[in-house]
Amino acid sequence: MVSVPKRYFKRAVKRNLLKRRLRESYRLQKGLLGTPGHDILFVYNAAEIVDFAVIYKEVGDYLVKLSK
Repeated sequence: MVSVPKRYFKRAVKRNLLKRRLRESYRLQKGLLGTPGHDILFVYNAAEIVDFAVIYKEVGDYLVKLSK
């Protein structure tokens, strides 16, 4: 599940952009978790929009931590 609060981004276009980036980052790296059966919630709490490369790295770091 992916959540981008309306509190930080009033426009739906920006919220949807960040949701797409988070979902794609997870999709490309979900193999890092190993066995299926995990429920994960990603909440974007930064006040600015960051590049896909930054989101990709952060999501990968969290997935590696969860797999241990």
